[in-house]
Amino acid sequence: MERNVEVALIPVFQFGVLSQSDLSYFAGSDFKFDGRVHTNGNLFLAAGAAKNLWFTGPVRAVNDVVRDTLANGRAVTASGHTGAVYLPTGTGGCDAFVPGNAAPATCRALSYNNPDEGSSINGTLQPPGIPTAGGAANANWSSLSRSVYNGMVLNGLTGASPLHLPFVKINVPPPPAPQPPGPIEIIRRPQPTDSAALAQSRLFSKAQIRVLLSDDPSELPSGANDPENIRLGPLMGQETRNGSPSDRDKDWSEQSLVPPNPAYPALNPPPIVDGWLRVEYLDNGGNWVGVTDQWLALGFSRPAQIIDSEHAVMPTNSVNPAAILLFQESRNCALCNNSYNWYPINIYDTREGNLRDSGSIWTTNTTSFCRVGGVFNLVEIDVKNLQAWLQGHPNVKEDPNGGYLLYFSDRRGMLSPTGPANGTPLGIKVGEYGFEDVINEGDPNGKPNSAAIPTPEPGEDVSGDGLLQTYGGTNLGLGFSTGGGAITPDEKVGTLSGGASGCAATRKNWVSGARHGVRLINGTLGNLPLRKTASPDPNNTQAFTLASENPVYVSGNFNANDVGVGDPHGSAAIIADAVTLLSNAWTDDNSFANPVSAAGRPAASGNFRVAILAGKNMNFPWAAVSGTPASDFGTDGGLQNFLRLLENWTGQTLGYRGSLVSLYYSNYATGVFKCCNTVYKAPIRNFSFDTDFQNFALLPPGTPNFEDVVNVGFRQIFDRR
Repeated sequence: MERNVEVALIPVFQFGVLSQSDLSYFAGSDFKFDGRVHTNGNLFLAAGAAKNLWFTGPVRAVNDVVRDTLANGRAVTASGHTGAVYLPTGTGGCDAFVPGNAAPATCRALSYNNPDEGSSINGTLQPPGIPTAGGAANANWSSLSRSVYNGMVLNGLTGASPLHLPFVKINVPPPPAPQPPGPIEIIRRPQPTDSAALAQSRLFSKAQIRVLLSDDPSELPSGANDPENIRLGPLMGQETRNGSPSDRDKDWSEQSLVPPNPAYPALNPPPIVDGWLRVEYLDNGGNWVGVTDQWLALGFSRPAQIIDSEHAVMPTNSVNPAAILLFQESRNCALCNNSYNWYPINIYDTREGNLRDSGSIWTTNTTSFCRVGGVFNLVEIDVKNLQAWLQGHPNVKEDPNGGYLLYFSDRRGMLSPTGPANGTPLGIKVGEYGFEDVINEGDPNGKPNSAAIPTPEPGEDVSGDGLLQTYGGTNLGLGFSTGGGAITPDEKVGTLSGGASGCAATRKNWVSGARHGVRLINGTLGNLPLRKTASPDPNNTQAFTLASENPVYVSGNFNANDVGVGDPHGSAAIIADAVTLLSNAWTDDNSFANPVSAAGRPAASGNFRVAILAGKNMNFPWAAVSGTPASDFGTDGGLQNFLRLLENWTGQTLGYRGSLVSLYYSNYATGVFKCCNTVYKAPIRNFSFDTDFQNFALLPPGTPNFEDVVNVGFRQIFDRR
C-alpha cells in the first residue's frame, strides 16, 4: 500500500493569532483581533463584565474551547469576566459587529452558562490544561461546532488538526525522558548535533546580517584569532570632549560606581561594558564577511535621550551620528562642558524584577527597591542608520522575499546548564536565562524557594526538561556588589554588601549574568531597510526582520508614526524570546527612579506595525497561590497582553497592526505576567491584523512556515513473486 500526500507550507504570519500552547482571551474592555485564529492547545474565551469579545475569521483549537474558566482555573463568574463572546457562523461573520448593537445574523454569542457551550464544561479540561474538579465533555459540542457555527469554530473532535514546524517531533514522552528540540530552537544559535531540518529552520542560518556577542571569542565564528572578533572593554567608557574621543580624566569619579568584582568567571577585571563582538553579513556570492571594525568605527555612543527622528527631543545622534550599534549613553548632565561621562545602556524591567504585583513589599514606592533580576543591559540598533548603511552596501545579499533579516544573540553572562538541557550536551550554552524559580506559590511575595522545593512548581518548567533550573542565578548582581554571599534575583540592590546604594546607582553599573537584551530605536515610518527588488505594492518599499534569542524592546513608533500606520511602510517582524513595547515617553533613568510604581512611568500614545513571534509564560493554578493575587494571576496575560508593557498607559492608545504568534515559552525573560500596580497599566487597545501578510510576496523576511501534510489517496501495489 502506498500513501500519496501533499505537503503545504503555511506561513505563520498569515494567521491573525497563532499559539503552540493554550491561548486565552479575557480583555477587560471591548476587544477583537482580525484574521484566522489557531491554537494547538486549549482556547479560553472570556470578556470583562458588560464587555464584548468578537472574532472575524475561522477559529481552531486542537484541544478544548473553554467558556467557563480562565486558563488559571479561576471561574469567569468569580474573576468578573462575564461579558459576551461572539463567533462567526458564516461568510461575513462578526465583521460588522458593533458593541451595543444587535449582532449580525452571521455572528453568534457562545454562552458560558445556562447552558455552558464550550467543548469542555463545568471546569473540566483535557491535558495540558489546568485541571479542576468535576465537569464533563459537552455532548452538544459536535452539533454546535459543525451545524450552528458551520465549521467556523472547530476543536480536535470536530476537525481542527495541529500545526508544527518541520523539525518538531510530536508524541514524545514527557520528562525526565530526553526532550527533542522544540520550536524555540529557531531563535537560538546552532549546535553541533543539529539535524539538517533544524539547521535549515534556525533564523541564524536564514539571516543576511548577524550581530553576535559572547564572553569568550571561541564562541564566535572563526574564533579568537579572527580580527573581526573584537573585545569591547578597551573601547568603552571613554570621554569625548568637543567631538574628539580620549580617555577619561584621571580624576573622574562617579558616586556609587562599584569596583570590579573578582568573582566574575570570564572577564576580570570587567569594564562597565565588555564582551566580544562580531558583526558579519552574507554577500551576493554566499560568503560571510566580517564588518565589526567598520560598524564600531561609526561610533557606539549616544546622548542620554533615545534617538527618534520623528520627534524633536533627540532627532539625531549628536555624539555618533551614523552609529548603528549603541553600547553606552552619556549621563544626564545639563552643564557637562561638551564632555561625556559614559553609562551602560541599562533599564529596569519591572516584569522581570518584581515577582508580585501586590503586597506592601512590592508596592512601596522606594527607589532602593530595584531587584537584581530586573536590571537589564541593552544593545541598541538604530534602524534608520542601518537603512543608510545598507543603501551604501549593495553587495549585502537580500532575503528571497525582499529586505533583510538581522540575527542578534547576546550571550554575555550566560552560563552552561549544570545538567543536560533538552538533550544538549553537558557544558554547552543553550541560550536561556537558567533561572526558573519565579512563582513560589507558597510565599505571597514569591521569594525563590528552590532549596526547600527543588522541583518545578506548576508554571516554572519553561525549558520543558522536568528540572527546576537555577544555575543562571549564580553570577547575578556582581556589578552591584563587592561580595558578601550569594545573590538571588529578587534581592534589593540597595542591600548588597559594599555595593550600589539604590536603583539610580544600579543604572550606571556593570550588569552580570544573563540579563541582556536588544532595543530597536529610530524605527519610525520610513526608516526600515529598503527592498532592493521591486515590491508588488508600491507603498510597501521596506522589509526587515529582527530575530533574537534575547528579549527585544521596541521604542515607538515603529514602522508607523503618531498618526498611525501609513505609507511608505514595510513588512516587518520581530521573532524573539520576548517582545516589550516602549512608548516614545520612556526614559531609562525613569525606570530606575520608579521601580515599583507604574504610575511614575507615564506612556504616550504610539503605533507599531510589525508581526510578533515571541514567547510567553506558562499558565498555573490561581487557587494554589498564597495571598490575594489578582484574578488573572496565573495566566499568561491573554492575547491582549501578549505584547509586554512596562509603562502607565492609562488613557493612552496603543495602536498595533500585525500578526501575533507564540510557538514557545520564554526561556530568557522568565518573569510571569502580572498587572496592574508595579509593572504597567493597560492602554486603550487598537489592534488589527495586517492584511499585507495575506500576500506571500509581502511577508516579512525569514517568516517561518508550518508543514501541513494532507493525505490525498492510497494506491495498492501488487508484486508478483
